[in-house]
Amino acid sequence: MVVVQTPHQLTDLHNTGAGFLFNDLRKIVSYRVWGTLHRASCRHLLKMATGSSWTDKYWFLTRQEALDWINRQNDPEGRQWRSCKKCSP
Repeated sequence: MVVVQTPHQLTDLHNTGAGFLFNDLRKIVSYRVWGTLHRASCRHLLKMATGSSWTDKYWFLTRQEALDWINRQNDPEGRQWRSCKKCSP
């Protein structure tokens, strides 16, 4: 797992197209889901890189690595994560 810390780093990961990215929305309490899993090549990543707000993002080499990490997380709000509907990781 790699913590993605800047929009530039996110853009670089998108451009390589390898791996998966989890966009962690737990700090934004109004969301029903606490995060979304994307392929690194997903076009939504570029929107995140140029957006006005930044949430925690985590990059994983494999989908299984991402799923293992997601399943270890404990969301006290009981919200669920989802897969991106556009890139279907």
